[in-house]
Amino acid sequence: MRAGRQITRQAGCGICVDMHSHDAKASGVSDATWSEATAYYDEETLVALVTAIATINAWNRFGVTFRLVAGSHRRAGQGA
Repeated sequence: MRAGRQITRQAGCGICVDMHSHDAKASGVSDATWSEATAYYDEETLVALVTAIATINAWNRFGVTFRLVAGSHRRAGQGA
């Protein structure tokens, strides 16, 4: 995905830039999609947005993998 490529480019990881470039081409994410997003957000905001999305995605995958039950992280009587 191009967003991943942008983030890793800022981090200076050539291997990751190469990997994300190939992944973006394979998944059909176009430069046009990234360009459209840049019309609404500056690069710093896009990096923060993509980082937040990736973090949420990772936590969701942990939850599924460990079969966590929604709301199980709250103490008894804590409410919604």
